[in-house]
Amino acid sequence: MKDKIRHILKEESIKKNLLDLIKSEGIVYAIELSGGFDNLISIIGNENMVDVLLGFFDNLELKYFRGNPTLSQGYDTFLEKSSQFWGGDIIVYDDGFRMILKDVPNVIYKQYRRDILKKIIRKYPELNDGSEVIVFADRGKYRKFDKFYVDNDEEQD
Repeated sequence: MKDKIRHILKEESIKKNLLDLIKSEGIVYAIELSGGFDNLISIIGNENMVDVLLGFFDNLELKYFRGNPTLSQGYDTFLEKSSQFWGGDIIVYDDGFRMILKDVPNVIYKQYRRDILKKIIRKYPELNDGSEVIVFADRGKYRKFDKFYVDNDEEQD
């Protein structure tokens, strides 16, 4: 029984140390130290990784443009809710969103983009009204990367 408790405490200690390392040295260093992305995730868990990535969004501002809510950090608006006339969808511009997470490796960004967006949108009742979220490459809206609903965990085309 004591060995089991020691093992659990050791795992929790490693997890805490890795999370502290991510905060102080960055994700890339923690990936290298843990032996790869898969090892890092197996140690700290998916939910903790989402929380770490949400730490990059420390200065979000909800504004209104022509009566529609927009979300930005600094000067970059990366999310806007279209008017009901145009469908009321939540539009995300991947290039602006990616700029906030520029220090995060692409493999991590792609895997967690949807989860991060869902958590961010859930924080703002003005945005989270069951509308569809559409992720475009940029403001040109020619390339669509993803489409999903915030409160639906099923994959969608």
